[in-house]
Amino acid sequence: MNLMFIIIGLFLLAGLVLVIVQYTKLVRFKNKVEENWSGVEVQLKRRYVLLPGLIETVRPYTKNDKTVFEKIVTTHNHALSAGNIIDQAFAENKLSQSLKSLFALSEDFPKLKINEDFRNVQQELSDVEDAIQLAQRHYNETVQENNINLEKFPGILMARPLGFGRFDFFEMG
Repeated sequence: MNLMFIIIGLFLLAGLVLVIVQYTKLVRFKNKVEENWSGVEVQLKRRYVLLPGLIETVRPYTKNDKTVFEKIVTTHNHALSAGNIIDQAFAENKLSQSLKSLFALSEDFPKLKINEDFRNVQQELSDVEDAIQLAQRHYNETVQENNINLEKFPGILMARPLGFGRFDFFEMG
């Protein structure tokens, strides 16, 4: 009879240890995903900071084409107000398209292309875009690790009851 209680106690202890280990793993993945998302946000904010300078540098050369500037401001505002990762990715893609339109427009203005301020902002923006892609890649890798962990045993049994779920990928560009 005592042996049976010991065996039951060991199974309960093993189950408790499994839950604790899996909970810790789920928390670690969740925190890692959130940390990598903050890295993406930092890079997006760096891009946002460059936009007013870019617009002010280009505006004197393209006074007659206000639609490009309005489109950038509108898409920038949508990006700032995005409520989730999917909306954020959509807004960021629209903003990237608007910026491409601006750079395409600049091709029509030779004086703008040789303007030192324009070239500097263009280079900074290019560097930020590279940093965004790197941060996006890190974020998506972590999301994939998290989501796979939720689909494997024992995560598949414990994640939902413990309040953990899948994260969305950030698909930009």
